[in-house]
Amino acid sequence: MVLLKSALSIIILLPPLLLMSILKWSALRAGALFLFCVMISVNTVYGMGLEDVLSGFYEGTLLGLNIAYIVASALTFFMVYEALGYLRALKAFLARESSKRYQLALLLTVFLGGFLESIAGFGTPVAVISPILVSIGFEWSKAVVLSLVGHSWAVSYAAFGVPTAALSDVTQVDFHKLCDHTAVFLAVGLVLILLYEIKSLGVNKIGIPLCIYVLMSPILFSLLALVTGVYTPLLLSLFMLSSSFLFILGKETFKLVLRALLPYYALSISLLLAMLLKKSLLYALSALILHTGTITFLFTISLILSAKGASTINSNMLLRLTSNIIKLSITFVVLMAGSTLAARSGMMRDIARVPSSLLGEHYVFLVPFIGLLGTYMTGSNTASNVLFGSLHSEYALLSGVNVHIILAAHNAGGALGSVISPAKILAGTHSVERRGKEGMILRMNLKIAALLALAMDGIALLWMLG
Repeated sequence: MVLLKSALSIIILLPPLLLMSILKWSALRAGALFLFCVMISVNTVYGMGLEDVLSGFYEGTLLGLNIAYIVASALTFFMVYEALGYLRALKAFLARESSKRYQLALLLTVFLGGFLESIAGFGTPVAVISPILVSIGFEWSKAVVLSLVGHSWAVSYAAFGVPTAALSDVTQVDFHKLCDHTAVFLAVGLVLILLYEIKSLGVNKIGIPLCIYVLMSPILFSLLALVTGVYTPLLLSLFMLSSSFLFILGKETFKLVLRALLPYYALSISLLLAMLLKKSLLYALSALILHTGTITFLFTISLILSAKGASTINSNMLLRLTSNIIKLSITFVVLMAGSTLAARSGMMRDIARVPSSLLGEHYVFLVPFIGLLGTYMTGSNTASNVLFGSLHSEYALLSGVNVHIILAAHNAGGALGSVISPAKILAGTHSVERRGKEGMILRMNLKIAALLALAMDGIALLWMLG
């Protein structure tokens, strides 16, 4: 009976995944089908009553709206930042330094990429950085590939940690422990990404001192992660950008760059203060006020009020932002509601029995690749976590392996899998006006994606043996 339920559940869940990966359905359309399939399955196969279905749907909706609130605040802040000319100024300052393009390429792809991923995500780093690299003398395909690889270490922390928060919510695993475990995987991922970028650009062209300096950043990442959690990539990126720019650009240009990044420095301080307050008794009285989304929205309003160029924010920008937020919110709601119902009904437990009985502990080797595959199919580390998180959580419980290690391996695999995300590749090729070249970029990045996933396998194995 259990095997029959497992087979039926797999058959029911396959159509949305196939439609996303083969017919390139959007996450919203496929998510709606996923929710529909799950609701039919939990009612007919698992016998959940209407009250339980509605209760699960309500719980998943609240989780989805919480994530959407954070994403909406991050996207709003980035729109205001761009509209007020800060991003344009940053690009202009960096374009003047084309003679130092190899050093800049390393810093921009890894740390500006990590920074933009931390506060916006959704392909923003690739779309922003690729044309900057082209403007300072890089060939378009190299610019896109370096941008895709460079930012991937921060993807699990995109938009202030949305992918990791979604994985924590759908599996009911402690968020902070999941952040700590994911940081171990991604610190190693950052080392490999830096080595790849340095090899691609050339040690001699970058300079040995800068190479040594940036290779120390994974150590700082690991230490910071113990204290600053989900904000670690944001803080590390700002520190590495500031200190490195001061070293290679000189004081005058550094001051201009610092001015362009000032709103995000101030926002980072605000978020850190809120995080510290959450650990005090004040959090019980002001949870909503100290929410990442609320802090970011309030800071966005203060930025608009203090800026002289607020008139540059026009109705078209607001309409486009509102449309994106509504679509993303509905997507998060349907995905989280479907995953919550699948987990509560026992569907994911039954599916997990198949790999658990067939492969046992050896299934661990597939976990990062499934995270990677999920990101490739859905275009999103968050969607990959929502769709497969419960499966891996149930597998860990059935097999007796450490659930935090399993979920962190999946989370990291999904993050690093963004180097072959069709949506991000599309963002890169369109930003440099090379439409139709997506297949070429995908083939170029397949090898590095596989190597990164294998590295995550190695970490999981060593950690479990230890």
